[in-house]
Amino acid sequence: INSLLFPAFYHYDQALRSQINVRQGTIEETFNLIHNGPMQTLAYIITRIQNQDLPQDELLLKLKTIKDDIWEISEYLKQETPTQEETIRLGSNLKLSLNPPIHKLFYEVCRDTLERNLPCFETLKLKVLKFEPIPEQYLTIEQKRKLCQFLEEALCNVGKHAKGVTRISAIGKLHDEWYTLSLKDNGSGICSSSENRGTKQCKNLAKQLGGTFKREPLSPQGTLCELTWPLAGRNWSLAKVSYGLKTLFLKGLKYIKKR
Repeated sequence: INSLLFPAFYHYDQALRSQINVRQGTIEETFNLIHNGPMQTLAYIITRIQNQDLPQDELLLKLKTIKDDIWEISEYLKQETPTQEETIRLGSNLKLSLNPPIHKLFYEVCRDTLERNLPCFETLKLKVLKFEPIPEQYLTIEQKRKLCQFLEEALCNVGKHAKGVTRISAIGKLHDEWYTLSLKDNGSGICSSSENRGTKQCKNLAKQLGGTFKREPLSPQGTLCELTWPLAGRNWSLAKVSYGLKTLFLKGLKYIKKR
């Protein structure tokens, strides 16, 4: 009896774990869509109201934008579980395929995000963007998505909080099988020592990649946001196997639902 029950229990446990992982991935994706989209517009409105320089017609337009963005996110989530798609939806509503090399995706994320109407981007004069390639075998589609979201959020934080910023650099560098993705600005710097949801997400991503994350002030002013992780070794191998099993399970689940 045990020889029959144990395999059945094992497969049930694996299926349950996969479903939980998919659900958690959907929750995280939903948070990122809201945080990097409508929440950024809301932050812009709050800043302008505090400065008492937001005309009523512009306020109404921005509120309509928030409403439309929320509806679009709702429709996007209804179509299919986001983590099953090989695409990413940025806060500007731009949808990108995750199949191109990651360094090309980094450039696309930077170009799109830096064009967004965030208050601190108005003083920006110099943008330095340079990303070295990462061999494709070292990243899953899901990891690509999370790295793009990390970069988008870091840029949005500059656009919201780095008052007086004139220079920003986004650099991706490969050295001794470690990759460092960093964002530096010369704005007003970190105003709070508290750890928000975004910081927790970044630390969680670093942990998943087997690397480290830091956000720290620069001298004389500015902020460094940096994610470093290994490209070779146990962490990425396990991630590839885990992602492959998860994809296989989702395809099987989709096939069963169609029958």
